[in-house]
Amino acid sequence: MSGLDPNAKFRTVWRGPLVRRGLALTAGSVVVVLTVSACSSSKSSKSGGTTAAGSGSSSAANGSPINIMQIDDVTSPNGLAYPSIAESAKSTVADINARGGVAGHPIKLSVCDAQGDPNQTQACARKAVSDGVVAVVGSFTINAARLMPILTDAKIPYIPSFAYDPTEFSSAVSYPVNSALTSSPGMGVLAGKNCSSSTYVTLDLPTSDFGIGLVQAGLKSEGKPPATVVKIPSKPGDYSPQAAQIAATKSQCVIMGLGTSQGLALYPALTNAGSTQRIVGYEGNSVSPELVSKLPKQMEGALNLDFFPAYSGSKWDAYRTLTAKYSDPKKYDFSVAGAQLAYLSVLVFQKAVQAVLDAKLDVTAANLITTLDKTTHLDIGPLLPPLNFSTPAPIKGFGRMFLRDVTFETVKDGKIVSLDNDTFHDMTSVLQAQLGTA
Repeated sequence: MSGLDPNAKFRTVWRGPLVRRGLALTAGSVVVVLTVSACSSSKSSKSGGTTAAGSGSSSAANGSPINIMQIDDVTSPNGLAYPSIAESAKSTVADINARGGVAGHPIKLSVCDAQGDPNQTQACARKAVSDGVVAVVGSFTINAARLMPILTDAKIPYIPSFAYDPTEFSSAVSYPVNSALTSSPGMGVLAGKNCSSSTYVTLDLPTSDFGIGLVQAGLKSEGKPPATVVKIPSKPGDYSPQAAQIAATKSQCVIMGLGTSQGLALYPALTNAGSTQRIVGYEGNSVSPELVSKLPKQMEGALNLDFFPAYSGSKWDAYRTLTAKYSDPKKYDFSVAGAQLAYLSVLVFQKAVQAVLDAKLDVTAANLITTLDKTTHLDIGPLLPPLNFSTPAPIKGFGRMFLRDVTFETVKDGKIVSLDNDTFHDMTSVLQAQLGTA
């Protein structure tokens, strides 16, 4: 996993990769950013109903509220914050409520700032329990391992924004709609399909070897030789020695497990070293709008790993419309994966609530869990494949990894666009080859 660089950066350590500009995970570190908001209180509700965001009634939501919480590292001791994740969830909830909420019942979202602190993360989880929220939705925290035991014991369903911690893929109350773990093998597969030889560049961190193994597994699945591995310091600086080392490999492509800040320092050094190697990365990080804008010649033709259809396409129109209406896209970067996943997580919650109501049940945490556990085909449109929460993933140690799909993109004429008509590619077999079959 690698570091990342959104408008504000934030790094931590993990064992997997990805996010978009603003939430970066690679085989060594995670970069995240969220929105500023204090913990707020709410009481549980037993009713609700829903219309899909972007469609349906515009009648007022005057019924009793359905209370949920979002737990995020909104601020940090280092002053590094990225507001898009929480702001995205707030905008989505506002849009749903403006369209009548859930059968007339508004969703009431409170945001608790975990502050990147394990103790505060636990405090937020306990607040979710004491407030009686029916779910924790759209969350991201680097201390998820402190969060999940409390929610698991309280049997409160958890539908996170960007899931990455092993506890989020093992708890019986966790329903992630993405998997950071797919990004490393995905980059390997993408490079394997388009490059005869590759070099993998990752941060020099103790956890990097995990991501390296997944990248190599992706290359192997395409019948390509292992990548030469070059590790670089996580703090951007003079990367000339590493650039010379990368150029000397003479590989056709360079897989970049890095964030935008490292890319801004490394890519010009590669040009100076005489490298013409094609960049393979993941959008918002090693292939980001900022890099494409500042280094257009070098980034043209770069290959990009994503979770969703290309953000430049029409499939994101409804999301762009609601974030423009209820927030400020000039202030918040809603193209980051964490923000997009917060939006999708709220839509998954909305669908789950509707299913509970359709069964003529009260909207409670217990009924949501029962309903989600029986859900075999939850479809929220073209941005994700249908979700099946009823069957554990066949990946050893990651039973809650319900989606294992990625998309492939490229940089064309200064824009990040789909490489193959937004086709989803399933990484299950690659993950099984490296991690084992459950």
